[in-house]
Amino acid sequence: MTAKSVRTICGVNTTMLKVCEEFGFTKASGMTYKSVMTVASKYMRHPNIDVRTVAMNLVVFAYSKAGAKVEKHLIGINTSTLDILGAKLKDSANEKAKAGGKGAPQLSSWVWTDAKLIDYIKKETGPKDARPLPKIQRHEGKDKKKI
Repeated sequence: MTAKSVRTICGVNTTMLKVCEEFGFTKASGMTYKSVMTVASKYMRHPNIDVRTVAMNLVVFAYSKAGAKVEKHLIGINTSTLDILGAKLKDSANEKAKAGGKGAPQLSSWVWTDAKLIDYIKKETGPKDARPLPKIQRHEGKDKKKI
């Protein structure tokens, strides 16, 4: 797919979502979760927020049908986009639980399960205590005083 126009990309992705919702992931429809995730992960990297939003809607649908195996297609996506996607997935799961009744517990946050995706997120965000020390606390060698 080589569409350049934001309207065209959004239209194609919205149409893909409607086809998936109508026919699901079947060989007859020509839609598989892998083909949908290939398109969605490409457009989740797009600079336009509307394109990313439509792509995230595709991922939410794919996750609802194919489960956690779609997470492996998310490696390389900007972590702030993954945060937004995680919130959308959480909301979708909570709506599904509420519709199912029986007092299903509501999620307070989304937890990724794919080990490679988790490693990627940790690598991108870095450890929380990896911040540089303030200048006052830096010192050079044993003989130098703190500055």
